[in-house]
Order: sequence, then structure tokens, then C-alpha cells
Amino acid sequence: MNEEINCNLTINEEAHQIIISELSEENIEIDYSSDINFTYLVTILTEKIDEDKKINLSLEEETTDDKLKLVLNTIKEIIELYNDNLIDEEI
Repeated sequence: MNEEINCNLTINEEAHQIIISELSEENIEIDYSSDINFTYLVTILTEKIDEDKKINLSLEEETTDDKLKLVLNTIKEIIELYNDNLIDEEI
């Protein structure tokens, strides 16, 4: 694992969206106004796994919204599991 992917996570509270940029050609938009769907994010990560690149996710802003905090923590956990899987494959 030589290279890393640096991604930015931004929050659009007006549109109730979390936007992940730099992970794929298009931004990943996750709507958190109702049921939250992480399918597209997981699909992109599944495609990226063969690239063997660790993902660094930076959050550009903090929030006080409890639901949004939960969603952000879930995204972070998904990315951590992805990265852990890369490390496990190296062993």
C-alpha cells in the first residue's frame, strides 16, 4: 500500500446532505433527511479495494446535530473498516 486517497467530507445542512469529494470521479452525496442509504458509498469502496490505497477522510466542519453526528460517525467507521481490511490483506 503505497498511495493514499485524501477525501473531504462537507455538510450541507440546508439540503440535508453529506458530500464526500475526491473519492470517486463524482461527489458522493448522502441524504440524511430521512432514511440514510450508504449503498453508493459502499459500492465505491468495493471498487476501490483493488487499488490498495488507504483513504484519509477529513471533515471540514463540526456539527451539534445528534442525528448528523451519528451519520458522520457511521461514515468514519465504514472508512476505518475499509482501511483495516487493506492492512489485514498485507499481513
